[in-house]
Amino acid sequence: MKPARTTDKIMHNFKSPLRLNIGKFFACFFINSMFVVVCAIAQPHYWETVDHIPSLDYEDIDCADSNSIMAVGNWANGARPTIRRTTDGGKTWTSVIENEVERDENGNAISFPIRFIAISHPSPDIAIVAADSGLILRTYDQGSTWDTLNFGFDERFRDVAVTPAGSGIATTINDRIFLTNDSGKTWEEIESPGIASQRDIAFYDGIDVVLKVFTGPENGVGVRTKKLGEKQWNAFVAPNEPGEMFFATPEIGWLVGFETTEGSIGNDLIYSTTDGGKNWTTLLREQIEQPYGLYSIAFADENHGIAGGYYGKILRTSDGGKNWIVDTSDIRESIFHVVMKVSYPYIDLAYAVSQNGHIVRYKPTTTSVDDDTPRRQNEPVTLYPNPATQTINIKLPKHCLNSTVELFDAAGRKLRTRNARSARQIALDVNGLEAGLHIVRLSGCGESYTQTVMIAR
Repeated sequence: MKPARTTDKIMHNFKSPLRLNIGKFFACFFINSMFVVVCAIAQPHYWETVDHIPSLDYEDIDCADSNSIMAVGNWANGARPTIRRTTDGGKTWTSVIENEVERDENGNAISFPIRFIAISHPSPDIAIVAADSGLILRTYDQGSTWDTLNFGFDERFRDVAVTPAGSGIATTINDRIFLTNDSGKTWEEIESPGIASQRDIAFYDGIDVVLKVFTGPENGVGVRTKKLGEKQWNAFVAPNEPGEMFFATPEIGWLVGFETTEGSIGNDLIYSTTDGGKNWTTLLREQIEQPYGLYSIAFADENHGIAGGYYGKILRTSDGGKNWIVDTSDIRESIFHVVMKVSYPYIDLAYAVSQNGHIVRYKPTTTSVDDDTPRRQNEPVTLYPNPATQTINIKLPKHCLNSTVELFDAAGRKLRTRNARSARQIALDVNGLEAGLHIVRLSGCGESYTQTVMIAR
């Protein structure tokens, strides 16, 4: 049974440990002359539905940039796996793939289409879709044409992640992991960390891999980490709750879930780690009715995160998860069911998809009541020349202070490290390094930037 959307119920969601900032809470009341609880929950027009297909159960969504977004789902009757696309920032959406059941002349079904499971959209031109039956779909022209790569096994892919630089990883539901270095055109299988019934990609930047492994009730949830080029996987135990894991860097991550206590009562759960999954801290344990647990989580940087769950529940933080506010006043429980996936590319722009065909967008019209920091634009990292022979020059975004630049070879071996401190531009000496593809990684800016560079001789 759904809880009524009453003042008492809303206030219940804000008791400890949600820890609202009381000063901001009352400031909101006096400035806007509104009922204080409603104002504290969300500013007007934070979330809006930008596309809705009632019979479509969405699985995943990914943003290449603020204009190019793709989402994948399957119709409730299994008849139509669908890819929805926008190239104008969510104003208009079209179906670029919508497969039907194949039928004979009498209308009897003779074959059913594949199911779409996950999507990675690293650039406006490129998208990679993981499906069942050992299939991956690819486009390199903004979704105008697609081809299918058959891996030759009847196993469902679980997740896929491809970087703008072209490196990528795909995992199956059991025990197979594949890597690509050419944006999904070719794939190579690598050694797996062990048998699992569910394997999600929590982080991948072309060098470091963090997987969430769920092996079942007897073994629980685990974290597997590895730097490409290393032989062994690191294994850590995570909180044993079924939910999504997200890492902003190889060390900093979060896990959401929910637990059942007794009767119809349970708890929303959010955990965090700052050491790659070795240790976890409980950020939130909030009593709920069972059907209302958290399901998905994403962070734009190390501070700004969004967690989604059942019946349109969305929580938002701007301090790394220390404090959370309910952020769903513009989404009605009657039309928005399970928040299946959140894509959060910028601190002032996010998308989420639901199990009953909704694509919703978070785009605040004013600064959040719980966020004193100015909203920055995500500036690009400029790298030149490429190819390089002696020096690689790296121009850093304005907000990158005390950041670190690392240079790796194609096997994942670290070759150079520079601390940028307050410099806006640094140079990496590449004299003496072998010719070929190398990877530059910038960390310490909230986001982790990765870009490939060729060294020529």
